[in-house]
Formats: sequence, C-alpha cells, structure tokens
Amino acid sequence: MSSFNSYGLEGHRRNRGNGTNMFRTDRLSQPRALKPGDTLANGIRIWSEPRDGGNGAVLIDDFDIPARIPIALQCETNKAGRIAVLPLDLREADVLATGEMVLSRPSPCQGDRVMLHLEGGCSGAHISVPERFPIALQTEAER
Repeated sequence: MSSFNSYGLEGHRRNRGNGTNMFRTDRLSQPRALKPGDTLANGIRIWSEPRDGGNGAVLIDDFDIPARIPIALQCETNKAGRIAVLPLDLREADVLATGEMVLSRPSPCQGDRVMLHLEGGCSGAHISVPERFPIALQTEAER
C-alpha cells in the first residue's frame, strides 16, 4: 500500500505529522504498517494487507481505521499495566503512543464504531474508530 518502510520511535519523532503514518514497534503499529499474520492485543488476527481507504483511512480486513491511530499488538509488554485499551475504555487525558491526547471520553457511534476526540487543529479532531481494535497508550519509555 505504501512506498515507505515502517519506522520505530525515533523515526516517528522525525516523521510525525508528515502523513507517512508507518510507526511500528514490537508492541504497536499504525494501520499502514500492519501485516498479515499480526495479532492484536485482544487476539484479533490480521489477514489482509492494508489498503488505502481514502480520506486518511486504511482498510484492514474490511475495517477502515484512521492512519494515525496506534494499534496495540499482542506482546508481553502490552499485558503489563494499562497500555493497550479498547477505544471505549480510553479516558480523558490519556496519551496515545503517537503522542496525541484524548480530550474527552469516547462515545459509541454508528454501528461498531467509537468516536474519539483527540488533540489537533483549533478544537481537536473527532475520529471514528472500530470498537474492537485495541489502542496503544504511551509508555514512560516513549515520552
């Protein structure tokens, strides 16, 4: 889908905001950097290559996910503490692994989606995400 290779934390710091959205570590992946065979923190397995969903979204296994959202992968690190959560379990002031802060409690919306209110722009950005995809929160080491 993308001509860019995935990158780790240092690459994310350099590329943040430029639209590549290929941040990937052993515990998280932005949607464009997911691969068939990846298993999410809640056990969902990824079967297909990411595809362009238009308007900044990535299609994965028939779900469209905003490209900037950090998806939590299954690993030992994500089992410790509160660092991989489902969208409805996010709290105001949580910080995603990508550095964006949650501005208010998420709310259910259309079908199996959840509306997030993240920092960005003049009054923040409202982003709809699938309720089943776990989101990676920032750890102390990533700050």
